[in-house]
Amino acid sequence: MKTRLTAAVLVFVVGLFASATAQSWRIGDDQPFPIHISDLPAARQNAILLALEPSLQELGLEPDELDASKKTLLVRHISTDMGILTVVQGWGLDLCGGTGNCKVWVLGKSNRLLLAGQAYRLTILRTTNKGLPSIVTSSSWTGQGSDFIRYSFDGSRYRPQSCAFEQMTDYRGKVYAKPRLDYVDCKLLTVADPIQ
Repeated sequence: MKTRLTAAVLVFVVGLFASATAQSWRIGDDQPFPIHISDLPAARQNAILLALEPSLQELGLEPDELDASKKTLLVRHISTDMGILTVVQGWGLDLCGGTGNCKVWVLGKSNRLLLAGQAYRLTILRTTNKGLPSIVTSSSWTGQGSDFIRYSFDGSRYRPQSCAFEQMTDYRGKVYAKPRLDYVDCKLLTVADPIQ
């Protein structure tokens, strides 16, 4: 009996550890997503593009630029305890800035847009809120540093929970020996939210 109980506890602990480590991914950093939108079935492509349409329209691109940008989108599917998250990454000059910050979107069940932002790095954390993992985006701002926005799911969509700016240099341009991290009001780092 003791052996069976020990084996059951061991299986539970290993299973818990495996599920905990399966929740963390780092994407971006010149590691484009593995799936090109054109590789998906037409119905799936159309569903993703329909979900992104309001956010894409806000970019103010000319119709031909917008059509070309839609064809460059890259996709990654991530399994969570609440189902699959579809993360879409912009690619190319119209959807990525000169510092490598690309548009990113997170879609949930029924292709519902849960997050629209930009990042050069997007990390999906092990921690969850209301069933979905927290997400951290990081955007680079030339040599000055990077910002970090931690998003938490509120049951309806992702909202900024905490924000910080990592400074690499002081106001004179002198490089810090160790980057300085300052927590800031998220309103300073987030743009108008296209999700209604």
